[in-house]
Amino acid sequence: MCIKKLKTLIVLNILVLSLLTMKTSVNASGSTLDTEDIGLSIVGEKSDIYYKKITKGLDFTTSLQLENVTDNPITFSVYPSDQIPAIGGGWDFHSTSKQNNLSGSWIKQQEVRNISLGAKKKIVIEYIVNVPKELEYGQYIAALVVTKEMDAVTENANVNGKSLSLVQTRDKAQFRQIVMDYNPEMSKEKLIVPSLAKRLDESGKLILDVSYQNKGTILVKSAGKYSIGTDDGEIIQEGAYGMDSIYVGTTAIYPIELQDYFEEGSYYLKIEGVYGKNKPLNATLKFDVAVEESNKSLDKLEASGSVTVDRINVIWIYLSVILLILLVVLSVFVIILLRRKKDDKNKTEGSTVGITMEEIPQINQEDKT
Repeated sequence: MCIKKLKTLIVLNILVLSLLTMKTSVNASGSTLDTEDIGLSIVGEKSDIYYKKITKGLDFTTSLQLENVTDNPITFSVYPSDQIPAIGGGWDFHSTSKQNNLSGSWIKQQEVRNISLGAKKKIVIEYIVNVPKELEYGQYIAALVVTKEMDAVTENANVNGKSLSLVQTRDKAQFRQIVMDYNPEMSKEKLIVPSLAKRLDESGKLILDVSYQNKGTILVKSAGKYSIGTDDGEIIQEGAYGMDSIYVGTTAIYPIELQDYFEEGSYYLKIEGVYGKNKPLNATLKFDVAVEESNKSLDKLEASGSVTVDRINVIWIYLSVILLILLVVLSVFVIILLRRKKDDKNKTEGSTVGITMEEIPQINQEDKT
């Protein structure tokens, strides 16, 4: 691929990413759902939350009443979802294609309902919740999600003198939480940090996606500090973190952006914090930065202007190392060669440089006559 085409492809990718994020309104909890007004009003008791004290094995019915507050018909979708955490904690939901496997799966009607509602009209949608017969004490949260596909938006852009049009749509949503309490005062709090994953962002910064997993029976939040260091004890980066709601049976991701450029090597991430009712949270996770990752990060950081590296100095360092290795090899070769010459010389001197007295044959006097 030629350089010009490669640059065009990079610009297009950046443009697409910009357009995808431009129309997305992320709420305070970090959700990827856009909860702007879609012309529907969820009415009823505590419109966004429905509280219910439950007994294991005992079903109950809940409802969702919606009103079209506009002067035009509205078509929308309604579906049940597990309550899952967004990036950094807080509420989020599954998409319509995702199967529920937590509290959202307790709702009997799992199908997506597509509904058209006339202007100023109301509709009541009922749902049956099947509470499991085997259940630990705790608090369990599901959600009923209302989504509406907004009108397509066309964005025009000019790339290398070419006019491009990109069309993108974005679903907007409203929701009602179903908070089910089963003796929550006797719930179990347990939060662990089992793993992390690495990735590079668009600028080349290395991101650590740290997993916070709720193994208890009630939602928890967490806050504290972290430090990143090397195996020899050098601290490279420190900071604070704050995790919003992490729901029962879910794993929330907290991203940590590593400062500047990380060279290849072995590192560790240390978490020191608290969660729930002031319980301690401590974890140490090791990770490696491979040569390929380090070089790719450096290339992207330079391209984005985030860092400037003196490539000449780097080249001279590599050349110096190579020359040193060659010098050592050459020295060893010369030493071996000199030793061989010395051995050959000793052999030559010890064979027939002259005739010794012992080697001269003795001549009898009789032979002279």
